Amino acid sequence: MARSKRASDEAYNARRRYRREAARLQKQAEKASGSYSERLRELSDKLLDKANMTYQAGTGSYRTDLIKESRSVRSMSEERQTDILLSSNIGSRIYAGTIELWQDADPNGREDAILKAFGVKSMLDVLKILERELGERLYSDDTRENYMSVVLAIQSMMA
Repeated sequence: MARSKRASDEAYNARRRYRREAARLQKQAEKASGSYSERLRELSDKLLDKANMTYQAGTGSYRTDLIKESRSVRSMSEERQTDILLSSNIGSRIYAGTIELWQDADPNGREDAILKAFGVKSMLDVLKILERELGERLYSDDTRENYMSVVLAIQSMMA
């Protein structure tokens, strides 16, 4: 007779989904090159972070949200992948590099100001432009020097 489901089963399954997708992205990254490879590695790292957060999230709504999100992680669109990356250090580099574009805009208009300046329709397009211009530096180590070099490179692009 099968045992009854426990609440921890859902978290366990969510961790497995995140880890499987992270492994799939790592495999793709090995076959890819340049900044696209770095983007896949960074995304894989973020998914592993989410898997680990299911241990720490307790029983609140945040854990429930992580579990729900894990169900759709396999079919993530590029836009969703971009959202995950923009919520990381890559996003802070982009926002810091483009601060002159959006500093006077209301907080919700930040992305609109960036899109308008780059002349594109989505943040994914902005990410692709920056990858083309900056290459792997966009995803380089999180040291202060690398962070600032990327911010300054983005600012010089905008000048």
